[in-house]
Amino acid sequence: MNIVPNLLAHLPFLAAVARHQSFTRAAQSLHLTQAAVSYQIRQLEQKLGVTLVLRQSGSSLHLTNAGNRLASEYMNCERQLESAIASIDPSCYSGVMKLTSPVDL
Repeated sequence: MNIVPNLLAHLPFLAAVARHQSFTRAAQSLHLTQAAVSYQIRQLEQKLGVTLVLRQSGSSLHLTNAGNRLASEYMNCERQLESAIASIDPSCYSGVMKLTSPVDL
């Protein structure tokens, strides 16, 4: 399966909804409006062609099996990336770089 263009951009919103079990609290954690988070989830659902979040009356919501799986996998990748970034030692990338260039540059 090919990944739909710009699909990855929507995943942090799904993860926030999964963590907080609320569009409002997810929006607050992302410093966005509830409508913006809801829009991102709808875009993701449209691109995938599946329902990820069951919206119920009031503020109650539940993730579908697909939503839970996708959010869980994304959060695992997020943790691995955070670990990789934390393990990078900036001092190993410092030093002197010498370049040569034509005189007319």
